[in-house]
Order: sequence, then structure tokens, then C-alpha cells
Amino acid sequence: MKPIVTATLLMVLSLTIAACSRNHREGPIDPDWIEEPGLRPDDPEKFDFTPELSNDALRFTSNDLSLRYDDGGIIFSRSTSGNVTVEIVELATGHSISFSSESRWNEGPLKAPSLKINGSEIKIIDASIEHINEKSAWIYIHAPKNHIVLVIDR
Repeated sequence: MKPIVTATLLMVLSLTIAACSRNHREGPIDPDWIEEPGLRPDDPEKFDFTPELSNDALRFTSNDLSLRYDDGGIIFSRSTSGNVTVEIVELATGHSISFSSESRWNEGPLKAPSLKINGSEIKIIDASIEHINEKSAWIYIHAPKNHIVLVIDR
């Protein structure tokens, strides 16, 4: 073989070996890293709704906006058609909230929830009525990196 061909083959072979060794996982696999089938790790964003239940003030609270009926100048309305539909408007600033679902006013997960803040659609992971009594309904809305509480009168 000619020296140039031999040198080229050796260079290609050494590059191939180097590339393969970089993709090889070194060391043992951590068994805590492996998930068992059918199990999900705890949600790192898990939200404890329990403290919210001790306060029945009508309100909408999120990371970016807090509207409370008892602050004055805020109108809360809900649908009487049976489906979950809530509208909130702060008169001084024009901030608005529109929340709806195809579900009825019963505790549990809400079907096809929709949330708009100031006219912009907010992505929702899930929503549910956490508690309901003769006076109020406590709604939990889970959006990416945001846990929203909505308390509305019945």
C-alpha cells in the first residue's frame, strides 16, 4: 500500500474509534434514574390547594394578576346556563378574565377548559372544581409554570 493511503485509512479508523468512544455511556446506570413502567415522578410543580379553601373571597389569582371582588371596582359574573362560564373585569384598568368549560358546576375535572386573560388565550394543562358549597365554587387552573385560583359565587 502506498503511504498516503495507509495514513488516510489510519486517520479514518482513529476518528471512527474516537467518535464511538464519545457516544459510549461511561459508568454504571443510576437505578434511581430509571422509571418503572406506568409510574410518573411527582409533579415538581405540585400545588397545595388546601389553604385556598379557608378563604371564600371572590378572586382570581395567578403569577401575574390578582383580582379580588372585595377590592372594589371589579365585576364578577357567571353563566346561569349550567356550564362553567366566568367573566371578570376590573373597571379601573380594563383587565379582563374569561374562563369557560363544557362541564357543569360539579366538583372534579373540567372538560375542555378555556382561559383568556386580557383577550389572550392561555394554555391550560388541566382545570377542576376543587370544592363547591351553597355559596362558592373554588376552581383550580393549572397552566405551564402557573397555578391559578378562581373563586366564584354560586
